[in-house]
Amino acid sequence: MLQEIFRHHLRRGILVTKRSGLYLGYFLDWDDQIGRAIPLRGGLNYRLFQAASSFGMFLFLPILFLRCYQLYVTDPPVESKMAINYTFVATFLMITFLQHAAVLIRPDGQKSFVNCYEAILNLERDMQQSIPELYYDRGASVDRAVAMVTLFPKVFFHGIDYVVPVMFLIVGLSESSPLYTLLRAIYNFEKFLPHYVPFIVLILSGAATLIVGTGILCTISLCVLILCYGISCLYVWTLFLVPFYCRNPSFMKLRGGLSFFDSVKIYRELHVMTLIVSELAREFLNPCMHYATCVVVSTLALYHVILQFMPQTVTASPFLIGMCSMALGICVMIEFFAICLIARAGAGSQLFLQRSKRLHGDNKYARKVFSALLPNSINLELIRSVDTLKNGPYFRGDIPSSPHFVPNPGSGQNEYKMNVDWTKCGWKNVDDQKYGKGKTWMP
Repeated sequence: MLQEIFRHHLRRGILVTKRSGLYLGYFLDWDDQIGRAIPLRGGLNYRLFQAASSFGMFLFLPILFLRCYQLYVTDPPVESKMAINYTFVATFLMITFLQHAAVLIRPDGQKSFVNCYEAILNLERDMQQSIPELYYDRGASVDRAVAMVTLFPKVFFHGIDYVVPVMFLIVGLSESSPLYTLLRAIYNFEKFLPHYVPFIVLILSGAATLIVGTGILCTISLCVLILCYGISCLYVWTLFLVPFYCRNPSFMKLRGGLSFFDSVKIYRELHVMTLIVSELAREFLNPCMHYATCVVVSTLALYHVILQFMPQTVTASPFLIGMCSMALGICVMIEFFAICLIARAGAGSQLFLQRSKRLHGDNKYARKVFSALLPNSINLELIRSVDTLKNGPYFRGDIPSSPHFVPNPGSGQNEYKMNVDWTKCGWKNVDDQKYGKGKTWMP
C-alpha cells in the first residue's frame, strides 16, 4: 500500500542529496534501471562525504561551540540578536547532522541503511502478496490512514526541497549570517579592507551557507525517511489486519479475504519490521531524543514568535516569524509520527488480537496463538526497559534484536535477505489441512 510511494520518496531524497552536495560528496546513488538505492562502497564521492563529515566533526563543530560560548558570555553583545540566534541554530543542525553522519561514514553504515530500507520494502511486498483477493475493500479507516501518512511526508519533504533552500539563501546573504559574522570576528575586513571586499565575502559565505545547510538537512531528512516509512507501514497494516466489526462473530471477516495463517504471518512480519526500525533509530541516536529536541526547539520558536508581537519590539520580522512557525510545524509533525501513530498502532494491535479471538472463538489452537501474541510497537526510547514494560517479553523466545542481512544468491548482486533463524524464536513448520494451508511457518 505504501511501497511505491516511499520508494519514490527515497529516490527523491537521494537525488536531492546529490544535488545539494554539488554531485561531489554523497553516500547513496540511485539506479533507475533496477529502481533501487545503491550504497557507495568507495570512490571519490563517498570519500568526499566522509571527509566533509570528519571536518564537520573535528573542525567546524568545535569552532561553533567556541563561537556560541563567546556570544553567550560577551556583555554587552557584540552581535545582533538575529546573528546570535542563527549561530545557535547552526550549531544545533551540525550536532544533529553528525549524529546521523557518524553511522553513514562507517565502512558498512550506508550499506546497513539501504539493507534496512530494502528489508521494509520487501516485508511490505510480501504482506501485499499474502492477500488472496485481487480486488478487495480496504475499509474507510485504512483509506483515511493511507491518505494521512502519505500527505504529511509529502508536505515535509516538499518544504525541505523548495522552502528551506530559499530560507538558507536569505540567511546566508544577510549580515547576520553565522559564517559571515564568524569571519568578521576573526578579522574585521569591513574596517580595514576596501568596500568591495565585504560584498565578495558576503556572496561567498552565502553560497557556502546554502550548500552546507541544504546538504545537512537533506541528509537528515533521508535518514528520517526510513523511520517515517516504518511507522506509517506499521500503522496502516495494523488497521488493515483488524477484522470488520459485527456483533455476531460469525459475520465478522478479515479484509482482503485473509485466512488465519495469513493474518498471523502479516502480524509477525510487522513485528520484525518494528525491530528493524527500533534498532536503526537507536543507531542514529537522535530519533530516540525526539522529546527533548522538539520541546527545546518548539519552546524557543514560540518564545521568539511571542517576542515579535510584544510592545517593546519596534519592528517585527516576518522572516523570523515564518521560520519559527515552520520549526513549530516540523516539531508537531515529528511528534505526530513518533507518539500519535505509534500509539494508534499499538491500540490497533490490541484491537486486532481481541477481534481475532472472537472471530476464531471455536478454534482452540487459534485462541492460543492470539493469546500468546503481543502488541506491536516501535521503541523510540533511549531506555530499552520501557519497551519491556510496555510489551513484555517477546513471544516464545526473543527474536534477534539486530537482524542482519546476507546476500541472496538467487536474486542478483544487490539483493539481500534477512538472516533470522525462526526455529530459535519458537516457530515451527506445520502442515494443517484443516485451515486450507500447506506447510507454513507458524508460531
